[in-house]
Amino acid sequence: GVVAGTRAAVLATIASAVPT
Repeated sequence: GVVAGTRAAVLATIASAVPT
């Protein structure tokens, strides 16, 4: 769904922003 896709995109963005 749209919400699931949006959440996935947000989580991906946050994950890429976190210095691993």
